[in-house]
Amino acid sequence: SGAISVLKKAREQNPRSARVANNLGTYLFMKDNYVDALSAFHQAIRIDRNMASAHYGMGLTLMKTHKYVQAVRELKTAAALNPSLHDAQVKIEE
Repeated sequence: SGAISVLKKAREQNPRSARVANNLGTYLFMKDNYVDALSAFHQAIRIDRNMASAHYGMGLTLMKTHKYVQAVRELKTAAALNPSLHDAQVKIEE
């Protein structure tokens, strides 16, 4: 899709931008492309390990791929980094 091309180009032009990688992961997640979403979230976390939204996105994606132990770990990290991420705590409790 056009949006994916734009986001991938942005990532190529800004390989050290956690925000761009996180945005790509979020879009890929919304398109049910979990393998590539995990890769994008992983890249965002490698760049900025304190990016709560990337840990949250990775956690949701891991849930979708039935990797529950890893998912809970990522969601707990997201909630610890950003306590206002109430959704992360709700997902952990589900």
